[in-house]
Amino acid sequence: MQLNFAIGKNNTQIIRFKDDTSGQMAVTDLSSVSRFVWEIGENTVIDSDTYPTCFDATLGDGKLELNITGVPDLLVGSFRSYITLYDPSNPNGVTWLPSFKVKLI
Repeated sequence: MQLNFAIGKNNTQIIRFKDDTSGQMAVTDLSSVSRFVWEIGENTVIDSDTYPTCFDATLGDGKLELNITGVPDLLVGSFRSYITLYDPSNPNGVTWLPSFKVKLI
């Protein structure tokens, strides 16, 4: 999967979280997530504590809307990307795998 974002624009992308810990693929409930940390490559970390408007988990059905609006010093290129979710059951966070590609243009 690759998500494309135009630096300095209001582009958004939606990803959907599912897990198979129960033995069946199920939609992940994001309602208890208190923090998201999105790593793009080795130099960019977008933390919902610092950039809360970059994440919208109110869509339901395991969907998270992402955007890069207002994040400074972004570099053009294609990068490996990870999102870590924090909730009361996982105070140290769970990094969602597999990673995905982000292209910043």
